[in-house]
Amino acid sequence: MKSMISSDCLRRSKVFLVSTALTLTALCGSSIPSLAKPQPNPITQKRKPQPNSIAQKNKPKTNSTTQKTKPKPNSTTQKTKPKPNRTTQKIKPKLNPIAQKIKDLQKSNKRWIQVNLSKQKLIAWQGKKQVYAVLVSTGKRSTPTIPGVFTVKYKLPTARMKGDDYDVPNVPYTMYYDVSRPEGSYAIHGAYWHNRFGTPVSHGCTNVAVNHAKWLFNWASLGTPVVVNK
Repeated sequence: MKSMISSDCLRRSKVFLVSTALTLTALCGSSIPSLAKPQPNPITQKRKPQPNSIAQKNKPKTNSTTQKTKPKPNSTTQKTKPKPNRTTQKIKPKLNPIAQKIKDLQKSNKRWIQVNLSKQKLIAWQGKKQVYAVLVSTGKRSTPTIPGVFTVKYKLPTARMKGDDYDVPNVPYTMYYDVSRPEGSYAIHGAYWHNRFGTPVSHGCTNVAVNHAKWLFNWASLGTPVVVNK
């Protein structure tokens, strides 16, 4: 009987408290405080272990003495480019005097005469411009025309030419260009006694047909270069 009374009293007390709380809430406009979550105890919280500066494993520092360094090139062992040997270098061959003279005359504006022995041809030049060209007859094998660089020394409208086995008068339009040789003088002249131009048949002079010899005689002057080449 006592237990039933006490439980009923407890139940009524709870109802009274709840109604009282609701009344207070309505009057004050505040809600019933909720059960707050328990805040953690800083003493009982497990702290994260801080790293021990003494116990920490230090990363090994690189030893500058043991570091691998790139080997510096040895100037004594380095391969050097061989210097060109002046003695083994290819030297351009120098032109012979005749070829050099032709080259020089072609660079000028001078009048000059070329006698080409291999082609049996005479060419009148002004600088590098060919002005006149004719077939000629130079010296035969036994009495060859001598190559070289000369100039016109004498000009004779007619001349007499003779040697051991010839004597020819009235040789027309004669221009002597080499008069220093003991075996005789050399000239460019007209030849009326043969018509074999293009074939070496003379005693050393350069034979030209009479009409061509006249043109050359009037065109050239004393001192005109004469180049005889093979």
